[in-house]
Amino acid sequence: TYRGVHRRTREKVIVHLYDLSASEEKEPRRIAEREFRALQVLQRSHFVPRFRDSLQELPDYPGEIWFFTVYDPDAPTIEKRTADQTWNLEQRVEFARETIRALKEIHGLTDEQQVAIVHRNLSANALLVGGRNRPLITDFDLARLPLTETISHAGVAGPTGDWVAPEVRQSGLAAATAASDVYSVCHLLRTTFTNYNEAEAERVCAILWNGCRESPTERATLDSLLTAMGAATNG
Repeated sequence: TYRGVHRRTREKVIVHLYDLSASEEKEPRRIAEREFRALQVLQRSHFVPRFRDSLQELPDYPGEIWFFTVYDPDAPTIEKRTADQTWNLEQRVEFARETIRALKEIHGLTDEQQVAIVHRNLSANALLVGGRNRPLITDFDLARLPLTETISHAGVAGPTGDWVAPEVRQSGLAAATAASDVYSVCHLLRTTFTNYNEAEAERVCAILWNGCRESPTERATLDSLLTAMGAATNG
């Protein structure tokens, strides 16, 4: 992976290089194509970075090195934005609501077999606060198309941190589900209200806690979280 600035447009981009000559897989090109196809599915969401170039051969290395590029959003992480005193309570509540809506949209995306995507790596670095206070979700390198294929190779280490769902900490990436994503995003959003004692912040934190329950089956769904958030912020 290489981060840089496009020479002509000056836009920040990430270049993903696939050196097929270094792979021990039987069909390394197929792995690269699979990751690109999965990211293509995500392009239907309004809350993920955009592609700059599609998957293609590097001109001087035909059949050996392939690449594609995506925009690197120049936006602060949720952790950095939380420390910004100018980010007021109203904006934080709005961002929390929009982030839940964004995750619902991503979970609703399906591939040609109608299989949904699970992010599996929602961390403080993966959740960005973009322009107009809109969430941007990145870091899909551990994402999974459930019951089919994982984007990353089998030997990759699982995520670590307080935001990781208990079942993933205990059993690894194979245990990650949509409910695991709900845990992570609710945990991250709750941290944005740590220094607020207002009643509205307490109501929102109480709602988000329902997405952080230990058991995946007891966690609130994204739909119920959105309904509760709407009632709490309008009442």
